[in-house]
Amino acid sequence: MCPLLRGSSREFFGACPVSACALSFVRSNDNLTADAVVFHDLPEKLAVPQRTSPTQVYVFMHMESPVHVSDRYKSTLWNARAREVPTRAFLLSLRRNKTKAVAWFSSHCNVQSRRDEYVARLRRVIPVDIYGRCGSLQCTGPTCEQMLSTDYMFYLSYENSFCQDYVTEKFFRVFKENVYVVPVVRGGADYDKYFMRGVYVDSEWFESPEDLGRHLLELMEDEETYVDMLWRRAHFLYHEHGIVDAKCQLCHRLHNVHRFAKTYPDLYEWNHHNRCRPPNTNELRDTNPVFWQLVSLNSFSAEPAPTGNVTLCKNFML
Repeated sequence: MCPLLRGSSREFFGACPVSACALSFVRSNDNLTADAVVFHDLPEKLAVPQRTSPTQVYVFMHMESPVHVSDRYKSTLWNARAREVPTRAFLLSLRRNKTKAVAWFSSHCNVQSRRDEYVARLRRVIPVDIYGRCGSLQCTGPTCEQMLSTDYMFYLSYENSFCQDYVTEKFFRVFKENVYVVPVVRGGADYDKYFMRGVYVDSEWFESPEDLGRHLLELMEDEETYVDMLWRRAHFLYHEHGIVDAKCQLCHRLHNVHRFAKTYPDLYEWNHHNRCRPPNTNELRDTNPVFWQLVSLNSFSAEPAPTGNVTLCKNFML
């Protein structure tokens, strides 16, 4: 049984294979005895407390890209069962009822990837409807995905940063059940490494936004190829397991810290070094140059984690 710290809970780990952990959100002196301290995000000025024992572990948790000071989005594409895959005749009918070209949902404008500039160029060739704060249209909740299936041929999955392995819900939302639209991606991930070709279009395959737009127009006229892309996409379903998977891994690793411990003398350097890049200047070469500058964050040193025996229960503080 875990000896609970003040304000902590065991139920958080109840469904985990290794569940002998307790979590506390209360920051007080008794929390300083925690086996691990979790830092959610890394603020510009981080007041890092001193370790209260050589066995205490620091954990860095973040769901944004390193540009925003990364953890990739914890999601999975599952193969759908054969009976769940719609027929090509159904998808062809769906295709013929679609009346609009491209949709883009964006609530953060003027970001590192310069996606606003890219989309502005793309709109010279093909109509793009912009929903959210960066556009004039609005939709909320499940109606957005339904609208993509019934109205639009393509959906722009454009990340705010070009960072290694950084893929967010912008991509995965089109793999929800009964959502049939072709995603057009733009980001720093190696999409071919993780996802099957034939279910998406990568903007970086083209020299310019105009070239991409002309390709999308060709796909709109090529029913056979477009329906084949929808059919391939229908073989995958989106399954989010982020916080459940992460908390169970944390408890398991805390009980096996000698196997998983790593030391980073400079956390900022580890989180940023060669993991992000500016957008391809060639594809935006007729726009004004933009110079990127990352805000320096305070770094701190971490001592090697102990390799001794673990206790029956692990407490950690978030």
